[in-house]
Amino acid sequence: MALYFFDVHDGAHVYDEIGREFSDLEAVRTEAMQLAAQHAVRPKVSGRDGRTIFVTVRNTKNDVVLNAQLVFNIKMRGVG
Repeated sequence: MALYFFDVHDGAHVYDEIGREFSDLEAVRTEAMQLAAQHAVRPKVSGRDGRTIFVTVRNTKNDVVLNAQLVFNIKMRGVG
């Protein structure tokens, strides 16, 4: 198991100082996607029409091993 740190930027930067252990990079990739999705549906974010969420994953050497970007844009259509 290796330790990875997940930094999130969604208008504010959340720097991971604790980290999480994963067995492989595929598990890290899955976690990064889920983390971005969780930030997308947070109440302070979901009320906006568009947003980009960035997740940067670092190893214990502080090397970036993964960058994820989630972009969403909501267009409301009038009824009738």
